[in-house]
Amino acid sequence: MKKYLILILSISGVMFSQNIQVVSNQRITQIEQGKFFYPQVSPNGESILLTSENYNGIWIYNNSNGILKKIIEADGSGYEPKFSGTGEQIIFRKNEFVKNLKYSSLHKFDLKTGNMEIMENRTRNLTPPLNKNSNALSYVVDKKLIVKNISNNLQKSEVNVSQVVTIENSDMVLYSNGERIVYTPLGKGNYLWPSISPDGTKLLFTLAGKGTFVSDFEGNIISELGKAHYPNWSNNGKWIVYMEDYDDGYNVTDSEIFLVSADGKEKVNLTNTDD
Repeated sequence: MKKYLILILSISGVMFSQNIQVVSNQRITQIEQGKFFYPQVSPNGESILLTSENYNGIWIYNNSNGILKKIIEADGSGYEPKFSGTGEQIIFRKNEFVKNLKYSSLHKFDLKTGNMEIMENRTRNLTPPLNKNSNALSYVVDKKLIVKNISNNLQKSEVNVSQVVTIENSDMVLYSNGERIVYTPLGKGNYLWPSISPDGTKLLFTLAGKGTFVSDFEGNIISELGKAHYPNWSNNGKWIVYMEDYDDGYNVTDSEIFLVSADGKEKVNLTNTDD
């Protein structure tokens, strides 16, 4: 089992499968430090965000000195936090329960100063932070897309965020040019992990029990990737990295990390371990 192993993978800049190789495989946490999940690398590659299995709290690992420290203690904060485009801030959602009702707030944490600012305070229907660029970050409150400028005192921004995708009640919902579209290209079901390609022309998503797919915005399926959990686009949009894992109903029994071309034709096993 590779339950405690976080992988740092470096992939050749020439993105052809015959030139892709794993340059290093390094353990960054030890078993005695605890269990960590859902790693996220900063835009500059200098640090990695980690959280607990139940998303409570955020830790940051410094690649240069190997120090791991907890920076945020908040219920639900580890569920899909986002680095700002510069990597200097972390945007996260915090949950609290009042009379059995969940309220959520969106916060910005500055890694340099340690200052915390509230972007959205105590609301009932708030998504985690969604797509971002260097200045703006978007999120949805009560089925309304909001864009705020991260670097300008969190004011509402005119920065163009033409489309974002999120999950609402197991459906994919696309917010495109001011329009809200429920997007279910394979019919009703439990949709997971949606994301838009870097060039904005394709959609990557998983449908529970069916697999992972790439489609256009007309509902046409471009490629079927099979069992591909937690898929993410490469920066150039040509590749998708994902986890293929298995369990016995109680524990993970096997897991590997793969890279597959967006058309599904080329597949590379990045980890290929025997334990």
